[in-house]
Amino acid sequence: MRLMLAVHGFPPAAGGGTEIYVHDLARCLRDDFGDEVLVLAREADAARPELAVRREEREGLRLVFVNNTFRAGRSFADTYRNAAITELAARVAEEFAPDAVHVHHLTGLSTDLVGALAAAGLPVIVTLNDYWLMCQRGQLLDLDYERCPGPWPEGCARCLHTELAAAAERLRHVREVLERARFLLAPSPTLRRKFLDLGLDGARLRLVEQGIDHRPFRRVTRARSDRLRLGFAGSLMVSKAPHVALDAFGGLPEGAAMLTLYGAYAPYHGDDRYRERLEPLLARPGVRHAGAVPHARMAEAFAEMDVLVVPSIWIENAPFVIREAFVAGVPVVASDLGGMRDLVDPETSGLLFIPGDAADLRRALRRLLEEPELLPWLRRGIPAVKTIQQDAAETRERHRAPGPAVAADAMGAR
Repeated sequence: MRLMLAVHGFPPAAGGGTEIYVHDLARCLRDDFGDEVLVLAREADAARPELAVRREEREGLRLVFVNNTFRAGRSFADTYRNAAITELAARVAEEFAPDAVHVHHLTGLSTDLVGALAAAGLPVIVTLNDYWLMCQRGQLLDLDYERCPGPWPEGCARCLHTELAAAAERLRHVREVLERARFLLAPSPTLRRKFLDLGLDGARLRLVEQGIDHRPFRRVTRARSDRLRLGFAGSLMVSKAPHVALDAFGGLPEGAAMLTLYGAYAPYHGDDRYRERLEPLLARPGVRHAGAVPHARMAEAFAEMDVLVVPSIWIENAPFVIREAFVAGVPVVASDLGGMRDLVDPETSGLLFIPGDAADLRRALRRLLEEPELLPWLRRGIPAVKTIQQDAAETRERHRAPGPAVAADAMGAR
């Protein structure tokens, strides 16, 4: 089978959950099933010409990168629609002649490529890995870091500093783009509900769990410790809210626990002020900032944790890090919100706390210190997690199965 995947970045340059998942899925399709796989991905290198194309073969995969730093943009629409990238995708598809196309993320690429490839007669499936298609900021957090109940044009115009008509046009266009896919995949009930609220057809919007590569976790041995080892894994950015974990940790009995943060600072839409808030918290006794860890070593990091803390204040989809923690046998204490709530069964595989409430998180962590049987109980309650091999097998069948008809007219850039 020949499959073309489209995504907004690819490891090692891009290391978010979606990018890692696409890498693992592509490798599995190639190595375990013998499929030919081509990945079209965006990269952002200010030292290279805008929209320059780079081709590479790596790990048995064909990779096509397009350089997009948005320097060529002249309008708000140019931040999500790009005629040159749409044409590149069409040329790549014509050369590769895939049996199917699977779009995983379109940030930095072009929303029009869904319609263009569908118009070329290719079956296109879109996985909704976050909220970017409905929220260009990606996480449904407004300028005040409050959770957005939208989207709606007035709110989008404020957040994106654009005109009301331009914001309304983006939402209209996105609905049209999604109607061009054979069907859509949502990795969590929360995300599925949000896109149903956007007016999508529920029969075409399917709930599908994503897989994890279990193999790295089989090669590590869990170390023992006389203290409760708490871990945070992810970018140190305001939406991930590591400050909540740090504030909660600061109120625990001294010496009873330690907190290690795996991840690097990341500005939020260009705003790097959060670093100033975190630096004094990271200097507290019992806190260790391990910095960015290559994904290949994350199994070792999980082996040094007793509990993963996921304190995000945004409505996460289906956090990759939670599913990896479960594969590693690590219970999770998470915000009672969105995809975190979907994954963590309270009092069974983890604990939930009020989002953004350090005192409530501290209460949950104190329970782990004061109730000796709680942590072993939660470990026993961790659910099975789909393997990447199971996911790849289902992906192949999904692309072979017939899907609903879509209109044949192309959606060219305007």
